[in-house]
Amino acid sequence: MYKEKIKFPFKCPVCGKSEFVDVDYLLEEDKDIEVYTIDPVTGEKKLSDAISAHGVHCEFCGWTYDLKQVLNYDVVGDRNDKTVNEQKQEYQNKIQENPDYSFDEEMVKPKPHMCPICGEFEFVDINSYDVCPVCGWIDDGTDTSPFTDYSEVNVISLKDAKEEFKKKRLENPKYKFKNNR
Repeated sequence: MYKEKIKFPFKCPVCGKSEFVDVDYLLEEDKDIEVYTIDPVTGEKKLSDAISAHGVHCEFCGWTYDLKQVLNYDVVGDRNDKTVNEQKQEYQNKIQENPDYSFDEEMVKPKPHMCPICGEFEFVDINSYDVCPVCGWIDDGTDTSPFTDYSEVNVISLKDAKEEFKKKRLENPKYKFKNNR
């Protein structure tokens, strides 16, 4: 059992600004972990709402709680694509660029990006559900998904939508989507 190797609470191994607290000692199932943040000015502890799709994360640096990485900072864990040491370096670089950097604040900033089908229109944010006025693609985040390229909203895959758009442009170089809704 891991509880003999890990002393709770422990600070985020990347930035040291959040405390991870094991509530029920259910470490082998990797659940029931709480995260507390410490106000750098007052020293006050507060329960964080830093829960991501991948699990509990540090709201300051973004490190996601990963038992493998708690036990060994030099491994890539199940929930992080870099070692703790690599993430530490990345976080230090971000702090040098912006001393007020916060992962959670960074995540809520709009992320403009080009339409994945035509590449001619810029959406204001990921998953905006805006309609591209050039090709008609609805920005549902399919282009950022590592799991699928099929869009339930657009009812077509990215690959097929790109091919359809290319065909329409070959037939008519000035083709633009007409919204008939």
